Amino acid sequence: MASRPHRSALRSQSSPLSHAFLGVGLEVREFALANGLRVILAPQAHSPVVSIQTWVPAGSGCDPARLSGLAHLVEHLTYLNTPGEEDYDIAVDTLGGESNATTWTDWTHFHLSVPASGRRQALRLEASRFAALTVSEPSFSREKRVVEAERLQRVEGDLEAWVSETLYMQAFRRHPYRFPTVGTAQAIRGLTAAHCRAFFAEHYRADRLCLILAGHCGDAKVMAEILDSFGQLPRAQASAPGVLKRAPHANNPEAKQRRARHLSVAYPGRYSALSVGWKCPPVTHPDWPALALLTEALSGEGARALPEALSAVLGSCIQFSVELTPFAHAGLLEVFVSFQRPFKQRLLPEVALQAELIRAARKLNETDLERARLQVALRAQVSLESAHGRATELGFSATLFGSFAGLNEKLAGYPRETLASLNGAAERYLKTSGRTAVHASPSANLKPELPRAAKARPRKVAETDRHRSENAA
Repeated sequence: MASRPHRSALRSQSSPLSHAFLGVGLEVREFALANGLRVILAPQAHSPVVSIQTWVPAGSGCDPARLSGLAHLVEHLTYLNTPGEEDYDIAVDTLGGESNATTWTDWTHFHLSVPASGRRQALRLEASRFAALTVSEPSFSREKRVVEAERLQRVEGDLEAWVSETLYMQAFRRHPYRFPTVGTAQAIRGLTAAHCRAFFAEHYRADRLCLILAGHCGDAKVMAEILDSFGQLPRAQASAPGVLKRAPHANNPEAKQRRARHLSVAYPGRYSALSVGWKCPPVTHPDWPALALLTEALSGEGARALPEALSAVLGSCIQFSVELTPFAHAGLLEVFVSFQRPFKQRLLPEVALQAELIRAARKLNETDLERARLQVALRAQVSLESAHGRATELGFSATLFGSFAGLNEKLAGYPRETLASLNGAAERYLKTSGRTAVHASPSANLKPELPRAAKARPRKVAETDRHRSENAA
């Protein structure tokens, strides 16, 4: 480990983070350690717990070509990266805490919550996982089987996830969002421990990590405890040149889509499904709040008009969702619908879906808009009331916006939006030329394989949490 940094080497800034929309005020401080690691503190007076989170600005978008799932597997392996390998969960249980992690396209997020009395031990436990990736071959092979089982359960055994993965293959031709976060079955089998160590060395450097503490972290001892743990991490990891081919860069521009895309596939099961996506801007774009409120108004609690209209046009709708995922780069606004029977329409079903979406957006009134605002505000309010929620919001903002103050930018846009801005966003982004659709028809005696034309363009699945070896069975 690197030598202990002197306290005078710390750079710090302190800023009150508050927003009248939520009525919540956060006092947030940010520091940079001598090894380059960012530290963000959000103390909560009299909190009995502390949330310790580490954010890595690397996810499946950094996976090299033909090695999809690498970032996700590395996330799993860090839980075997402590002395004794299998002792991490026991140590967390002993502290009375809980821990998990998530790999996504743009980041990997580790979180641990413990009682205030266990903060020092928890910081040391977390820091030990990021010093280097040292996992035995038997442990590596076992964890890879866990990931293979996770893919089987979460993607190949789930109609919505499988159709969504296929949708992103068709929608993205160059950008790494076409790759699945959990990895394709073939790619997972090809991953090696050397691949994982090289990925860890490149992306898990101290000068790329962001450590967030929320809750019980306002006392004078907290910085000394951070210096004694995360302050010991090396700025750079020992690397192995040539192990990994260059990853497709996340800024690799996707060529503008100029015509609608459609793919019909067969899936084993009882129901028909339709997944349609429209290209939409990143979460940092000025249009994001309008699209987020539009999504909430069309699909949130109490929004029944759209599913009912789709049932009347396409047939009995048994599942309906509208999702706008906060990507760092341009992503998709995705609509998923499943039906008990084949579609009524002779035309492509996505044509009817798009028409109903636009019609529903035009029918929104001030009551619908206010309800959407309140629901968005309620979720944010509930999240910010807990130490874990505060740390998560701050880590997300620091990673995607570049600063914890991005939380203010994210929340400030919602009250300014009007019905006109929601309709304007619908007209700009729900266009035929930017539409991609996947229609899955039920078919017996089939395995859920990706269509041949799309196998070279795999992509992400829904957000994946860590699963330990008990799920491998």
